[in-house]
Amino acid sequence: MWAHYARNLEGFVLELDESKVSAACPESEFGDVDYRDKPSSAVAENLYRAYEIGKFRYMHFLQRSVFSAAYYTKQRCWAYEKERRMILDKTEVQVRNGLTLVDLPISTMQSLISGPRASDETVSALRAIAKDAGCRFWQTRIGRSTGVPYFVDDAGKPAVFKGAEIAPAKTYCASCTEPTSRRQAKLCSWCRIDDSHRENAAQRNSYRILHHYGQLDSYLKSVNEIARRARRKNDA
Repeated sequence: MWAHYARNLEGFVLELDESKVSAACPESEFGDVDYRDKPSSAVAENLYRAYEIGKFRYMHFLQRSVFSAAYYTKQRCWAYEKERRMILDKTEVQVRNGLTLVDLPISTMQSLISGPRASDETVSALRAIAKDAGCRFWQTRIGRSTGVPYFVDDAGKPAVFKGAEIAPAKTYCASCTEPTSRRQAKLCSWCRIDDSHRENAAQRNSYRILHHYGQLDSYLKSVNEIARRARRKNDA
């Protein structure tokens, strides 16, 4: 969710201990978001029972189903977020300068995680805060071999997501520390590239032949024009 909420990978994430947050805010509650494109039938069913039967428990069921629909439901197109929400009671928040805030004990913080594009100043500030708070600090990195994000601690040791937690990577590149899946490989596929690979790739690059004879620009113009004509034909 970095692109949505952390200034396109420049910000940071707070990892909180849910049980400690719940203890600090006993009137609030957590819940997983339910992703659906149609309203839940539970609301209509509970409304019918509350109206026709009139028992207290059906009014309670109706209240809970409406609450869930209002605060824990999103369309399926957002399902990739796998969001978990905390709904705070109004008695546990305060408004300052137009912002609705909640005070949490620093002990609820488990980790500070900087984004892969965070500035040196941001990383340095987060590292200092994590030290004062007695929690973990991670820097997020984007792998070159797979594009899967991973983390490094202050000692440079890599870690990965394992289930619902961050855990040390069992195997990783000895040069760049990117986690690897091949136990026998000391280096990742990128760090294994040497001059012989570069020379072989250059020799097999057919564009170099066209460039050598001064025909590369004209060739690219012609193939791009063919592609444009194909798109116009498909659009028509």
